Amino acid sequence: MSLFKAREWWSTRAVAGETFGAGCLTVGNIDNEASGRVKIVTGNFQGMLRVYSPHQQDYRPEDLMLEVNLHVPILQVEIARFVLNPSQPAMVSLAVLHPRELAVFVMSYMKGETLTDSYYSLDKVYSHVLERTAFNFVYGSFGGNHANDYICVQSMDGVLSFFEQDRVSLTRSIPNFLVPGPLCYLATTDSFITFNSSLEVVCFRYIALQSSYEDQVNPAIDAFQQQQQQPSAPNSLFSVKKVAVDWALNIGEQALSIFIGRFTGPAPDIIVLGEHTLFCLSEIGQLRYQRRLGYDPSCAHAFPSDDGPTRSHNLLIASFTQNLMVYKHKHLRWNATVPCVPVAMCVLPALCNIQGMICMVADNGRITVLYLGTVPPTNRVVPVDSDVSYNDLKEETARVMSDIRVAEAGASGLELPTDMLKLTVMSMNSVARLSALDPFGSQSTVLDCAIELQLSYSGTDALHNIDITLDVPSGFTVRENHLTLFVLETHCMNIPILVSLDSTCHMVPSSLKLGVTALCPSPIRSAYLEVDLPLYMAGRLGVRAENQAFKMIIDTNRAPFTLPQLFPELYTGGDVALPSTQHINNVATLRLHAVPVDSSILVSKNAGRYCVQGNNFDALWILATALVASLRRLSDADLEVRYNDMLPLKDYLGVVESHFEKRRRRAHVDAELGKRAHQCRVVQKSLLVRFKDKTPVNMQNVDKLYSATHNDILKLADELVEAQQDLVISANSLSCATRLLLLLISLKFNLDELNSEALSGYLSPSVSEQAEYGWEETTEAGLQYCLRCVMTRNPKPLNEAGLSLTPLTDIKKLETSIIRFIDRLSKGGRLVAPLTTNEAQLAADHQQQLSQRQ
Repeated sequence: MSLFKAREWWSTRAVAGETFGAGCLTVGNIDNEASGRVKIVTGNFQGMLRVYSPHQQDYRPEDLMLEVNLHVPILQVEIARFVLNPSQPAMVSLAVLHPRELAVFVMSYMKGETLTDSYYSLDKVYSHVLERTAFNFVYGSFGGNHANDYICVQSMDGVLSFFEQDRVSLTRSIPNFLVPGPLCYLATTDSFITFNSSLEVVCFRYIALQSSYEDQVNPAIDAFQQQQQQPSAPNSLFSVKKVAVDWALNIGEQALSIFIGRFTGPAPDIIVLGEHTLFCLSEIGQLRYQRRLGYDPSCAHAFPSDDGPTRSHNLLIASFTQNLMVYKHKHLRWNATVPCVPVAMCVLPALCNIQGMICMVADNGRITVLYLGTVPPTNRVVPVDSDVSYNDLKEETARVMSDIRVAEAGASGLELPTDMLKLTVMSMNSVARLSALDPFGSQSTVLDCAIELQLSYSGTDALHNIDITLDVPSGFTVRENHLTLFVLETHCMNIPILVSLDSTCHMVPSSLKLGVTALCPSPIRSAYLEVDLPLYMAGRLGVRAENQAFKMIIDTNRAPFTLPQLFPELYTGGDVALPSTQHINNVATLRLHAVPVDSSILVSKNAGRYCVQGNNFDALWILATALVASLRRLSDADLEVRYNDMLPLKDYLGVVESHFEKRRRRAHVDAELGKRAHQCRVVQKSLLVRFKDKTPVNMQNVDKLYSATHNDILKLADELVEAQQDLVISANSLSCATRLLLLLISLKFNLDELNSEALSGYLSPSVSEQAEYGWEETTEAGLQYCLRCVMTRNPKPLNEAGLSLTPLTDIKKLETSIIRFIDRLSKGGRLVAPLTTNEAQLAADHQQQLSQRQ
């Protein structure tokens, strides 16, 4: 990706639905204006021909000079001297190639009495009906004719047809042809350069094409046989002379474009743009240099870099990553990003007295004129005063940290705008439907969650183009993750959302929170809301299994609640009644939809004690989190929820180790695949050298080595896909286990809301899978920072803590950091210091102010 961006000077867009190809663009003085002003000509597959003449920056309606519907797809347009006019030798005309016709037009200006009566017209001078479907064409002074330009059309079946104005001069078939490719004319040798099915760049001289003949019927014999009403005999065909190839060069890949220019010296060069390589050839087919491309090119264009008699050329290459590269010789001179992926482009000689601007056309019809360069800074750089006191910096740091703590508590101290966006949940209903066969092999009723959100705005003006983004947790799906409200006029709008189970995801849900973000670009306003999905989205009631391996007991200081009170959505399903398989108020089993996993909860009959158990350690977090949330919802502020047993560190570290081993296995298979791919490239080069050798030699089992290497690559590719799938499942298990451990740590050490949020920052439940640094490395670095700079009596500055992010070879160091971290928490260490009285009052005032404005 480039740091620079091409600057747009002028742009317009064609009618929606129009598509453009590689030959859709050409530039020149098509109306033969005396000033020589350059015009832009485009043609598309819908038959629309347009001529633009930009007069200033930004598009104006008067920039469109001519628009004609030819009613036939346009394959290519070119401007040259296709009409011989002795009185105006420099007069140019427009050649338009259709699938079955070649037409030449002249554009003229029809002046009326007033400016509104004046217009441009396009008149057809001559045309040729083609016997074969055309692909592309080139023009030039074939055979040394310098009076005007002739045209050579290449058909889809490999036939070259030559046209000298209004007559057909000759027709020849290209040997060794399969599909049409690029075609260009080399004037210095009067030759045609093209590409054949043997991956060869081939050259045919025009004189050789003229002297060769195809199989033709002897006209005298054929006339006699027609008079006698007899079929043509074999001897009625006279002998032929096949087309001779001047030279050929195998490049080993498909050629996309061929250009002629002076790139290495005064002699002309032939530039061949391949799928992955750039080749430079001499006039006689010798390879001068080649350069490997690290991207997929979409189009290219060669342009002169100076105005001398032996002027050199540069090469423009555009890629599908929206990058534009400028090459001089074989070196990359400039790289900039462009706003679209062009299918055709060219450099304008002069436009509004500006040299070197680039015109490009995208496949969707976006026509852009841009230039390379940077925008100079408008603000003057102010020198920084170096005479700063260290004590002043220390006091300012303490003041900023206090502001940050207040902001984290909800009192940012900033003046809130009077007009605000707000998201609220209006209703949440269940929609019953029959599911496919679940992991237990049965079909049951599954509930989807229909959520109705309300987006409100407290301002007076209407808002436009509001983007609404849904962050859907894994295991669930919605119809659209991104919505756009074009206008919010009534200051209140309901947004329906239907959340369904993802039938392709067979993992324990790692989250039951749906994130909704609303963003307005102008004026900048935003709102965020987290919606807790009901428990019936994760599973349904089932029969309790015996001998469950994992269990944990949660104590409270309140009388026990019944399970229908704690989990009403499981027993009623929202608005749809679900059949319960076990009508016991103190025992319930949650059977997950995605995987064959059960989790149970047992309620003590006398004390406020709850036991959560199951055969899967990862799935316990769903019932445990829902239980704690329901207890806090049903009780008052004096409720105490505690976990008094030992933390299940052994089970949790087992999940961490399993995830780390899955990462190592994927990295090992990826490295082996890279080695086999390198070996395959070496063997391919060896085979290519033997293939190009004019004196065949023994293969020496190189072909068998290539076959074995190819089979190894296929096998390793399957193993890599399997390792990646195992890693995704293991990462999901680690995320679920981390959520459970965070909940138990918060209950055991009685952490408040601020410390619980900070805890999830150091021991994150979001498991990322990067190539080098994964969850284990980032968690180890975060815990080390917390132990050295936060939870210590003598905190060290970050630059003196000696922290570094390095790949881990095992998880022993991470295990030690987790145990030390939990030990510090057990001794009373906290991640966030409690708020002072003034900070707490500011936070309360801020929340009250926010509620009033909403």
